[in-house]
Amino acid sequence: MLDFLTSFFKELNSASNKKMISLAIVLGLISGFLPAFTFLNYIIFFLVFVLRIPLGLYFASFTLFKLFSYLLDPLFNKIGYLVLTFKSLEPLFTYLYNLPFLRWSGFNNTLVIGSLIVGIIIGIVLYFILEHFIDTYRQKVFPKLKKIKFLRWIVPEEEKKGIFRLSGIVVIFVLISAFSLTVILFLDPFVKFILQNALSKTLHKKVYIKEVNTKLFDSSVEIKEMHIDSFLVNRAYLKLNPYYLLWKKFDIEKLIIDSKTNESILDIINASEKKSENKTFKLPSIKLPKLVKAEDILRKKRLKSEIAIKKLQKDYKEFESFYKSIDVNAYKKEVLKIKKEIEDLQHTKINSLKDLEDLKLKVENIKKEIKKIKSSSDNDIKKLLSYKKLLLNDIKNVKTALNEDKKDIYLQFEMIKNREFIKFSEIYLKPEVSKYVKLALNLYEKIKPYLPQKNEEKEIEKIEKSRKGIYIKFEDKIHYPDFVLELSDIKLKTSIAVYKMILKNISDNQILLNRYAFFKLKGVSEFYNLFLEAKYLTFCEFKGYAKNIRLKKIKFDKLEILHPLINSEFKGVYNKELNLFSRVWFNNVKITLNQNDDVSRIINKILNKVTKFKVDIKVLGDIKKPKVEVNSDLDKIISAELNKFYKQELLKQRERAVSILNKRINKELQKYNLNNIDKKINSLKDLNTFLKSLENRAVETVKQKAQERVKKVKDKLKHQQKKVEDKLKKQQKRLQQKMLDKLKSIF
Repeated sequence: MLDFLTSFFKELNSASNKKMISLAIVLGLISGFLPAFTFLNYIIFFLVFVLRIPLGLYFASFTLFKLFSYLLDPLFNKIGYLVLTFKSLEPLFTYLYNLPFLRWSGFNNTLVIGSLIVGIIIGIVLYFILEHFIDTYRQKVFPKLKKIKFLRWIVPEEEKKGIFRLSGIVVIFVLISAFSLTVILFLDPFVKFILQNALSKTLHKKVYIKEVNTKLFDSSVEIKEMHIDSFLVNRAYLKLNPYYLLWKKFDIEKLIIDSKTNESILDIINASEKKSENKTFKLPSIKLPKLVKAEDILRKKRLKSEIAIKKLQKDYKEFESFYKSIDVNAYKKEVLKIKKEIEDLQHTKINSLKDLEDLKLKVENIKKEIKKIKSSSDNDIKKLLSYKKLLLNDIKNVKTALNEDKKDIYLQFEMIKNREFIKFSEIYLKPEVSKYVKLALNLYEKIKPYLPQKNEEKEIEKIEKSRKGIYIKFEDKIHYPDFVLELSDIKLKTSIAVYKMILKNISDNQILLNRYAFFKLKGVSEFYNLFLEAKYLTFCEFKGYAKNIRLKKIKFDKLEILHPLINSEFKGVYNKELNLFSRVWFNNVKITLNQNDDVSRIINKILNKVTKFKVDIKVLGDIKKPKVEVNSDLDKIISAELNKFYKQELLKQRERAVSILNKRINKELQKYNLNNIDKKINSLKDLNTFLKSLENRAVETVKQKAQERVKKVKDKLKHQQKKVEDKLKKQQKRLQQKMLDKLKSIF
């Protein structure tokens, strides 16, 4: 900012043409807004040097507005996108798009066209503002400033006339001549330097090139002895079609690469994987099923019978506590006491009604005592009966739960029996296959940016995120893809094999090219033969094989396959979704499982019988998240044999578990004898019966004493009556005698 103000003030007070000062700032603004290395910026640089424009002011303006452009890039992108997608302007842009060299200008880039339009609009306004400001300053302010002694240095020099700067034209001519001479004399070292740096950045490896031979007019480059880490490329030859370069289309007529390395393909893949992921691939340890033991099943299982037994124990404990609280002897003592009282009543003499009333009152008290004892014993009997019912129900529940537990044990053993005990393909092969599928998909993701992208729904989001803008494509009247590899012959010699790869008609738009893309790979060594062929036009078809792959050992965690001879075939189609099928044969194998337990020893006996097996691999679905299916007949072999053994073992353990459970529960049930409940209930009932008889005896005693008293009273009454009657009779006789005597006296 300070540099700009200094340069502006200096030019303002100089004799420079006001138009050139304004133009310098405006061109600096446009150039600063534009991306640095663009064709339009080169044109502006050319104008700056050719026209008599203040260079210092231009570069200061350029630096200032370049700082602002970084903040305005998202705005430039949006404006550029709106302009380039404006339908009314589409014919113009289409015409420009199909002119030679115009695509190299980057006019169809959102950032370039956006920054150019904004720069021109602001520049035009700024140009007239600056002209007016300079006129005002020079007419009103400058005459006063130059009168000040220490500001006399601002007095302008004589203005240089003319629009063009001769020295600038000479500089441009010298630069173009120097560049042309450099290209002619130093083209090969320059290309070598560019290639070394570009390849090192792209491959993230140190690249050294010994010699480059460039033929400019033939549009070809030949590289000799290029070192990329352990790779040595003896010769690489690239020839472009110059005609299509005019429209920024890269048509590679021929690409030849002859290379070698002291590593194997597997070493290269593993090294690449370590660098990219910084971790090694680990397979899961195999978890073989343990031999099931009856004790383990009974210990781990939550048995219903044991829950029922615990309830029985709890209820029986409560019953025992109550049972012990019932004192039958205490009842007997009270009954004997009542019996003695009744016996005493029987010897009581009743001499009067009061005696009888007292006796009756004593009997009522005895009846109350009997009722109280009887009520208490009845409650005890009732509670004992309820406990008996509860305990009998608990015992019944225990037996029911025992039967249910037996059924559960049978069911659990049945489930274990029907399980597949080992999945060689799932545990070992699927992770390994998925690893290489992932590797292939990572390769696909790396080359994906160079393939045609059909989905343009989120263009706005892309340009907002992009700091370089995006290129908008218009109708291409050249009718040729942007990238075509017509023929490529690649040879790679590794430590153990020689690979030859041929590519034909590889392009970013195969339908527009209207020729089948073709890929062919052959690998030959003393250990194996490989072949892969693929064709693509509207969808990709591929097929291949690998024969006679001889290995010393394949180790999957604790499983080892020794001396396998491997053959495989595969074929597939990719049309929006992947559909790949491969079959791999393992012959002359010896398989061992290095795991020391009972099941592993059994499996090893089974594996000793296996000399060959096959594996089927399917990769289906979306290319980003494919579904991998791996099946092997080794699973069936191991599972079938293992199931036979397990069925026998499970049958033994199942019967043993049931037997152990039966013994355990029956032994527990024997502890609970309910006969003592009946004995105590019967003894209490006997006491109640005896109490009832005592009550009856007491009542009978009262009746008997009352009857005796009534009899005595009756006898006494009879005796008195007789006395009265005798007395009356005597009196009657006397009266009669008197009467007679009187009568006699009369008569």
